[in-house]
Amino acid sequence: MQKGTTLLLTILMLLPFCFLSGQNIVSFSRVELDKAIETAQNLDKPIFIDTYAPWCVPCKKMDKVFREREVARFFNSHFVNVKFNMDLTKSLTVKNKYKVAFLPTLLILDKNGNLRFKIDRLIDANELLHIGNVAVYGSDYKNKNLATETSAPTTNDEVVVAESRKTQARNEISQSAVGETIDGEKILHVFDPNADDAPPEILYEEAYFRMQLMDGSHQITAQKYLDTQTDWSLDKNIRFIYDFLHTTQSKEFEYLLANRDQFNRVIGKDQVDRSIEMIVNIQLYQGIPRPTFEEARTLFELIDPHTAEHNLHFYFTNRLYEEEKYEEFRDQAQRYFATFNDEDRDLNMKYVKNMLDEKPTKEQLKECERLLSNISFVESDFEYQLTMAKVLYQKGTKEEALDAANKAVVIAKRSNKGYSEAMQLLEMIEEL
Repeated sequence: MQKGTTLLLTILMLLPFCFLSGQNIVSFSRVELDKAIETAQNLDKPIFIDTYAPWCVPCKKMDKVFREREVARFFNSHFVNVKFNMDLTKSLTVKNKYKVAFLPTLLILDKNGNLRFKIDRLIDANELLHIGNVAVYGSDYKNKNLATETSAPTTNDEVVVAESRKTQARNEISQSAVGETIDGEKILHVFDPNADDAPPEILYEEAYFRMQLMDGSHQITAQKYLDTQTDWSLDKNIRFIYDFLHTTQSKEFEYLLANRDQFNRVIGKDQVDRSIEMIVNIQLYQGIPRPTFEEARTLFELIDPHTAEHNLHFYFTNRLYEEEKYEEFRDQAQRYFATFNDEDRDLNMKYVKNMLDEKPTKEQLKECERLLSNISFVESDFEYQLTMAKVLYQKGTKEEALDAANKAVVIAKRSNKGYSEAMQLLEMIEEL
């Protein structure tokens, strides 16, 4: 009886990973890591992991990639696919085991849970398919039209940030790492990143080479190289530290801040400033755990002390909205509006629409109307006109509400958008 029950449970556990190849979205399970490994071993398949958080905007962009037909068919056929919400305590195993520091981070493991690929940035469908094919079919799989180098993840609307110095260094080191020639073919010496007895120059070259392997091992090797160096201030080491910077939470980043003038001399001030801004933004918008209010203040001050306070409050107000902490969001937004003369369209719209869901008072409706009135270039803005119509409707100003709702309908027709909600609102306004 016990044996039959175990077999039935195993079959039920495996069912979600079977019959999925025809779906038009990657089908992710929400099981624990050990269950995913057990399933992968039973199916003899590698594991594909998507780490995300509900507030992570780039993660939502990756979700669009997972809906592409070819991606869905390939990963549903060849992988055990698992999603981990990194805001949950139960995801700490994945975070710690695979050193997930930014979101989204995509992991490809073998069936035993060993890391094969780690991609901590946005990638498109073609690149994801290429990496998946390499994971399934090995190094024989070729696709020379795709660049598969990895870099630190980007913020918001950026997709790839790759410093030319880093790319040049990778190419140079890849050439210098080539060893002897056997039967006319060049053999590349690849060293164990976990070895403790490799000489510094080998670790130096190996770190750059491993940048291209997309498994996170380059950071381990880079740290091993730096541990051999008694003088980080050498120009060679300054460049090395700069090339391998990837997080604000490292002694290398602290060293850069303490010796910024030297980095400016060796690397160039503009490049150093851009890199600091990029790494800070990564930590603010994609880093886990998310920075506290005071930690965020320190980070913004690194970019520009003069605008730090404004940017800090703007960041935290939007963050509360992304985290769906709406009561805190409304309180923070009110403080923000009272302190800063800001006409940011998106933030004003978020606040007004959220307030409309809470049965606002007359005074609150007046404030909503004022905030909307501060937004510029609204004549062809459907969302604005519809939202203004809702505010005016709740205020009971019929003619003005009708005008805004009708404008919304005209804009929608002109741009071939749906406008059923605007028509329903018009009917409600007519009854005032």
